[in-house]
Amino acid sequence: MLTLFLRWQPAEKYPNIFSPDSLFGRFPYFLPCLCTSVFAAIVLISCIWMPETLHKHKVSDDGNQSVEALEAHLIDPKEEVGQSNSSNTKKSLFKNWPLMSSIIVYCVFSFHDMAYTEVFSLWAESDRKYGGLSLSSEDVGQTLAITGASLLVYQLFMYPSIIKVLGPIKSSQIAAVLCIPILFAYPYMTYLSGPGLSIVLNIAS
Repeated sequence: MLTLFLRWQPAEKYPNIFSPDSLFGRFPYFLPCLCTSVFAAIVLISCIWMPETLHKHKVSDDGNQSVEALEAHLIDPKEEVGQSNSSNTKKSLFKNWPLMSSIIVYCVFSFHDMAYTEVFSLWAESDRKYGGLSLSSEDVGQTLAITGASLLVYQLFMYPSIIKVLGPIKSSQIAAVLCIPILFAYPYMTYLSGPGLSIVLNIAS
């Protein structure tokens, strides 16, 4: 989103600001890469002062007993017997269905997000005779910028309230169901144009 928002080839887009003979003219993709790298460096440095998210409990006799009771409850009785005979006996993570199901769902959603992010720009800039939208790089950048800003506002202010009401599992199920008709609607967006296309595209993105 940031790279498209800053525009590729700034010497051609903004010749009054960036000279064609400058570094940005010789390397047209240097500006978005530089901005992204600076942002990543700021995040990396800020992580030094970020507090650890693990809960810190006070150590006491009662606390030790409660922790031991919790660990004994989580350990399978058969596994507990095995651990008394051999400390090398461990339960396979692949047999932990709650963990594996979470990993599978995360992989599916991540694949969907990466595929959409990579294909969207190519599809939007392709000619309409090939099933695209014939948009310019500026239009695609504006669309992704609006989508990114809306997503940031949604995650900061709306998503926590939705999670409190529906819970994380129910909200994920609803989001997965909504993705189906939205993705099916993309081929029909080629029949739209003008402001109507921009509105529908921003909502669908």
